[in-house]
Amino acid sequence: MISLGQMNRTLVRERTNDGWLLQVGEDENAIFLAAADAPDSLELEQPLHAFVYRDSQGELVATTARPKIMVGQLALLKAKQETPYGTFFDWGLSKDILVPRREQGEPMVPGEKYLLYAYIDDDGRIAASAKCRKYLDQDRHSYQDGDEVHLTIMAETPMGFNVAVDYKFSGLLYTDQIFRSVKTGDQLKGYIRRVREDGLLDVSTQKPGYGKVPELGEHILDVLKKREGTLPLSDKSSPEQIKKQFNCSKKAFKQAIGGLRKQELIEIFPDHIQLK
Repeated sequence: MISLGQMNRTLVRERTNDGWLLQVGEDENAIFLAAADAPDSLELEQPLHAFVYRDSQGELVATTARPKIMVGQLALLKAKQETPYGTFFDWGLSKDILVPRREQGEPMVPGEKYLLYAYIDDDGRIAASAKCRKYLDQDRHSYQDGDEVHLTIMAETPMGFNVAVDYKFSGLLYTDQIFRSVKTGDQLKGYIRRVREDGLLDVSTQKPGYGKVPELGEHILDVLKKREGTLPLSDKSSPEQIKKQFNCSKKAFKQAIGGLRKQELIEIFPDHIQLK
């Protein structure tokens, strides 16, 4: 079955004068792949991953190029051209993607970047929307505390950032749970910190609990080895100093160096740690 707006596993079935015909699974409809979008070494019966979308005439076509956004995803894209119907954006393909006027939360300026959500409109075409939040939380989630997830940074708030979790659900990333520099549109790995009683999600860029300590401990050891066995940080150091060096909380750092000391790998002093 063809997945519009996604990468599809296809099979090369036929060569034409200006390209190739691809087949997806048992679907009998062939999809055209232009020669310019195909690898030079392409052969008949070869499996090929291709992105499927509709051309200007509404016909299904394929490309081996991977767009900057796929249906059901969010991404920060640059506006290219304003028209009476909406604004066209660059999404990495020769045919630009349209944000209809009804899907614009504010006037869009060519050259500026906006966070968009890609969807399939009523005519079966791929379009995008700046009203990303209306596409989130349409299903019930089944997350548990500690689950690893994909985060998209949406907007800054007084408490941190609103985020999209796995492109499907809304969550909140508190300032004290950010252990790296982030901005709107960033895509990063995160973790469910807490599933609230009302089902809302608090997330973190750091694995919660002791699960993060072994990985952090290995990183601390690597840094110590590169610094001739000594590092001017300790359990007395400020959270800011620790975050700057290791992108982690002071609590996680203390747990990690405590574990390393129990393994008799390091010694902890008031103003530094060092390898044994």
